[in-house]
Amino acid sequence: MNKANTEHENLKNELLSRFGRDGSLTMRKLREYIPPMIATNLSTLLLISVDGLVVGNFVGSHALASVNIFYPITLFIALISALVASGSATALSTAIGSSDLDKTARMKHASIVMMILAAIFVAFAQIPVVSALIASYEREVSAQTIEMMQQYGTGIMISMPFGLISTVGVYQLQISGKMKLLMKLAAMEGIVNLILDLLFVAVMDMGAAGAGYGTAAANIVRSVTTVIYIAKNTDLYKCGEAKAGFNEVKEILSYGTPDATAILMAAVKNYLIIQILVYVFGDDGGVINGVCVFCFGLVNVVVSGIQGGMRPLAGFMSGANDIVGIRTLLKQCIRITAVIVGIMTVLIIIFSDAFFYAHGIHDIPDFGILSLRLYSLYFVINGFDVLFRLYFVNRKKTNLSTALNISGTVMLILMFFILGALLPKPFLWLAYLFTSLIMLSIEQVYYLYYMKHEKNDDSEAELLYLSVTPDKAAEASELLQKYMTKSGCQPRMANKMSLCMEEMVSYAVTKSRLSELRRLICEILPPERLVELLPDELFDKLMYVLKNPEDEEQIPPFPGDVLKKLPKDLQEILQQDIEVYIIIRLTKDEGRFVMLDTGRCIALNEDKETKKLVTENYEFIKKLAKSVEYQYILDMNYSVISF
Repeated sequence: MNKANTEHENLKNELLSRFGRDGSLTMRKLREYIPPMIATNLSTLLLISVDGLVVGNFVGSHALASVNIFYPITLFIALISALVASGSATALSTAIGSSDLDKTARMKHASIVMMILAAIFVAFAQIPVVSALIASYEREVSAQTIEMMQQYGTGIMISMPFGLISTVGVYQLQISGKMKLLMKLAAMEGIVNLILDLLFVAVMDMGAAGAGYGTAAANIVRSVTTVIYIAKNTDLYKCGEAKAGFNEVKEILSYGTPDATAILMAAVKNYLIIQILVYVFGDDGGVINGVCVFCFGLVNVVVSGIQGGMRPLAGFMSGANDIVGIRTLLKQCIRITAVIVGIMTVLIIIFSDAFFYAHGIHDIPDFGILSLRLYSLYFVINGFDVLFRLYFVNRKKTNLSTALNISGTVMLILMFFILGALLPKPFLWLAYLFTSLIMLSIEQVYYLYYMKHEKNDDSEAELLYLSVTPDKAAEASELLQKYMTKSGCQPRMANKMSLCMEEMVSYAVTKSRLSELRRLICEILPPERLVELLPDELFDKLMYVLKNPEDEEQIPPFPGDVLKKLPKDLQEILQQDIEVYIIIRLTKDEGRFVMLDTGRCIALNEDKETKKLVTENYEFIKKLAKSVEYQYILDMNYSVISF
């Protein structure tokens, strides 16, 4: 028995050492998702920050202070957007990852209903909230600043319901992998806002009110455009006869609560901190805070971009119970954050005065430069904090994430009072750094605890998390069969699953390459030209494969001297391999093979309501397996095959 166990463990160790998860697929998707998300957030920053930049340069410091003092007020209303948008996105991506089409349809319907009701609620509920919060500043700031806050707030309140719809659309497009579209929508909104702000403020001399109306118009344009695109080009609004129930609404609210709590805590935090700053610095406190918030916004462009790239993958992997995959994803995102945000922090510290000048502030307030430099020290730690909380939410630790948000806010306010009593004025800003370090330490403790004690949903099953390159599929298949046999699985099932691995990987690669080859040969290299570049025998074989895909013949190998003659795009297709993640679930009597690959869509029935496996090319696998499920999500093939 000991000898058998030793051989079993040796085979498992060999399988994992040669084909264990290497993070290649998630890193490839992050490289695809993060750049357009950063560009999207940069455009969004333009939308948010352009008000302060325009009024600061064309109206004056009182107008700049009014816009930045008003900012926490917008957060109190934005928490409803975060509740619905984040909750819907996480619930939908998790449902998709679980391969439950009925649940996915119900989640779509719940998202639509909640979006509409929330927008109506915000339109009316914000009026007394905004009025009361503006009035609370009357003792600390000048009457001129209060008047400008009221003027600016009118336009912002008009924009809020449309902003909610737009935010929900952003999250929905994120989980659909439409990152480049998000970039275009955000750029459009930012440009519209900039043009209208300049028109209303600089040309028509409408003051702070003009900036608010410009933001409102830009929000309306974007929300309408987003809804039209989603309705026409995706199935996110298509839920058939499915109707949302209490469980779907409860799940969305549960997933959205941590982000909504974070927004609420940010609103409370910013509101109280603004009160402290204007008490300590007067109106200069609003100016300094405005520049600090702008710099934080620049850094948050990257942090939110990384978070946006992580979100759909994390939700999907959590739904598929891919524990190793989501942890690998978290580590990759942390490394990316450390490098990029670290560089940005250094640049902000070196060129601090330039950010005041950009806001039209040439007479920099006392301690302004030092305040900004001390504040920026927490940017990297904050980036880590954001990623850990997204991880906890996707692992269904929503109560923990909510508790961390609340305790972090309370700790920050206390830290402000403690440092204010002990240190000179500008050192108040170190409260952000000290609080973030404490919260990150707590998150690390919880993360290590869950990593040690977290178990899969099915404790009786053994799970293997693999990365298999196409050229090694046969070797992985053979090793898997040996391991399954030693694990006590039925020999028949071991043979079927090992054969399934080899066939599925090979088929995905063939379909992906054929799809790209057909496109490129049609677009840039027609057969009459290709025949001049290839030997006759190679040309004939290639044409046969392209014209007879049902035969599932492999693309013939291309000699190096021939490959060099072809266009670069064609060379890349012939040389490129897809990334493949595999999860093997084993019991003595049953097995499940889950494969996620970055190849072209291999089997999709798009009947505007359902996505399911229909291709006849899977007939062989379907004969071997007890059931076969398929989805094409995030531009990846997701196959679940049970034996």
